[in-house]
Amino acid sequence: MHLLNRTSHLIFSGMVLTMCSLVLHPTDDIGFCSALLRLDKKSAEKASKPFLDQIDATKERNQNFELIKNWILSHDCIHSVSVSNRLIETEPPRQEFIICMKDESQLSFWITAGQAYTFYDLKNNNITAN
Repeated sequence: MHLLNRTSHLIFSGMVLTMCSLVLHPTDDIGFCSALLRLDKKSAEKASKPFLDQIDATKERNQNFELIKNWILSHDCIHSVSVSNRLIETEPPRQEFIICMKDESQLSFWITAGQAYTFYDLKNNNITAN
């Protein structure tokens, strides 16, 4: 029984390390959210780079887009994220992520999916009526 507990603990520890390997520190959460709220592309790119640099570009693209979506959702300022159904066929290709913030604003940004995943652009999707 003692060996079983040790083995279970080892497996559980390995799972935690694997799941946590693609998570940023809480201070990065503030930087990323702040950048999105200010529509500051350079700061959003800088805040997302440590996470995006960890993505294995040799893996299937949709699997990586799901990882990115889950990372975005892990931020306190995010209400929901949807991934566009269509990949923009540029070189390298780009994927749009549509974000609903908790303050009810809506943003889009693109991630390029080449030999590395990089933040590409950021825009405000809110439409204001006159």
